[in-house]
Amino acid sequence: MRLSHSPLTMTIRLASCSWHARRAAVLPALAVAVWLGVSTAIGGESNVHRSANFVVKASSRPTAQKIAQAAEEYRLQFATDWLNQEVPEWESPCHITVDERATGGEGWFSYETSRGSAPNLQIVVQGRLDRIVEYVLPHEVAHAMLCTALAGPLPRWADEGVALLSESESQRVRQQKTFAQLASAGSVMPLSDILQVVDYPAERRELIGYYAACYSLTEYLVAHGGRQRMLQFVADGDRHGWEDSVRRHYGLDLAGLETAWRSSNHGNGRMEVASLPDVAVPKVSPAE
Repeated sequence: MRLSHSPLTMTIRLASCSWHARRAAVLPALAVAVWLGVSTAIGGESNVHRSANFVVKASSRPTAQKIAQAAEEYRLQFATDWLNQEVPEWESPCHITVDERATGGEGWFSYETSRGSAPNLQIVVQGRLDRIVEYVLPHEVAHAMLCTALAGPLPRWADEGVALLSESESQRVRQQKTFAQLASAGSVMPLSDILQVVDYPAERRELIGYYAACYSLTEYLVAHGGRQRMLQFVADGDRHGWEDSVRRHYGLDLAGLETAWRSSNHGNGRMEVASLPDVAVPKVSPAE
């Protein structure tokens, strides 16, 4: 799930991804309905374009080709920025369905896998084409990369935080402003709660705050240690506990991290990163 909003409008985007290995993700009911409806309406292989890692179905072949090219570029950029290495082509391509509309911008991602078969990756993007390319597509491609390239799926907050950080600058600024407003009002979710969230908050206001907090926390950790350190912190925290992981990677306890993170939004927060060797990115695990 992904949410973006402005003072006048709000758009909710759902993205479902397995963030615990034992729990396979499925598209929410709404996304399933959209997927089936869009696929039926588009029809025809003349509107499909295949690239190295994506099969895109759209209203026309040029549109499908444009989306496939953009998706490949976002995939490569993600690998460069977050994994610091090339990622092998997926054995089974990710299928993208494009539902071009006059307004809006939203998307869904699903990831299903079974033993002995390649992961089934599905993306639905819906709305204005410029918005799809600007921020919907990079968000969903980031989810796909996180689910397939790392040795184990990420916790919910990190999965969304990284995807939000992969969006356009205008969307990142929007998240920053939202978090600043929440921080000023004293409405930021406690760090301990953010780290433990499995299901999205049901209430809209809480959902807005949760997304802004996921973005802000991820941005802060990346700014104070880099992307690879942040990913390793998340991997270790999910396996061994957050208190131990934050001490190991940032030299603080959770309370200290929360204080530094929150105060940073007033311009005076500083976090001294522990003197540690370069941390290795979680092992890339090509789909088999």
